[in-house]
Amino acid sequence: MYLKEDAIVKMFKEISDLSAPGSLVLVNTMNTVNHHSSDFTIKHFKEHGWTQEETVMFGDSKFNFGKFPEGVEPSKLFGFASLRK
Repeated sequence: MYLKEDAIVKMFKEISDLSAPGSLVLVNTMNTVNHHSSDFTIKHFKEHGWTQEETVMFGDSKFNFGKFPEGVEPSKLFGFASLRK
């Protein structure tokens, strides 16, 4: 169902190799398994010269579209990491 760690590392490298300077990548992350996490994603893209722009989790004020219930903590599991080359 989900990619294994070696496939993710290979995909991140291929994205990096094909991306021009100034490119922006947005990766959907899932903090349930290490190699699906935002920390893993950021670490591997930084190794290829990317810088972290922002990480948002579902329910964050910037990422709720008025649909996330008020008073409920943002998700700690699901979100997006954005990085720039």
